[in-house]
This record gives sequence, structure tokens and C-alpha cells, in this order.
Amino acid sequence: MELDNTHGLTHYLTGAAHESPLARVKGARLLFVVCAGPAVPDPVEALSSHNMQTLLDKSREIFDYVIIDAPPVLGMADSLLLANRADGTLLIVANNRSTKQDVRTGIDCIEKSHGKLLGLVQNMVPSKASSSPSSYYSDGRGMIVHAA
Repeated sequence: MELDNTHGLTHYLTGAAHESPLARVKGARLLFVVCAGPAVPDPVEALSSHNMQTLLDKSREIFDYVIIDAPPVLGMADSLLLANRADGTLLIVANNRSTKQDVRTGIDCIEKSHGKLLGLVQNMVPSKASSSPSSYYSDGRGMIVHAA
């Protein structure tokens, strides 16, 4: 998106910048982003701050959808803290890389952090993942698989 990450969310959360970290994506009339900014010594403290809650509250008032891209759930407290503050969480699962146990653990972590799990998204799926004719639409789109 050709955005400058030298300033962003971390500056706003730590009080180093008082203006909104929101930036409009070039060429997109209705798409805005907040770059992460440089790493901070204690990201959990920054994400737990009053400034983060204020930013989320204001964003919910202004935008129809607020999407937070967070680090992996396993081993990172950041994501669980954000899952707790978000309206819902999609757990991204890497095809042939995430084990069933990792997925179960991730789901448990989200639920224990009081996050609302909306569903799972499997990524890194090869374009010809199945030779079964029923697994793809005629235009090549993969079918939606509902978790049991």
C-alpha cells in the first residue's frame, strides 16, 4: 500500500503523537489504515492503554468495519488482548502447517481471553488442493467448508 511505517499506532498509544494515526490508502476513496509504527518495549501495555480503547471506540463510530490485523495467537499476548476488545475474531489457519492441536489451543486461548470467535479461515491452500469435482465451483472458487 506504499505507506510509511515510521510513525503509526505505537506513537499514538505511547503518547509520542497526539494526532490520529489514521491514513487514507492512495487510490482508495474509502479505505483507511493505521500503520503499526516502530516496535515498543511493552506492546501489551500499549495495547491495553486508554488511547487504544479511545481509538477503537472512535473508529467504531466512524467506520462500518474495523479490521485489526494481529500477530499469531499462540505465544503472543497482543492478539488475545485485541480479541478481547474486538467485536469478533477470525482465526487464520495455515494449510498443512497448523496442527489440529495448534488450532484447538488457539480457539481455547481466544475463548479464555473472552474473545468472540467468528470462525476460521484457511490460507495457503494450493489452487488444486483436491481432484474431487465437488470441491470447486465451475469458475474455480473453492467451496466454503463449515467447521463441525
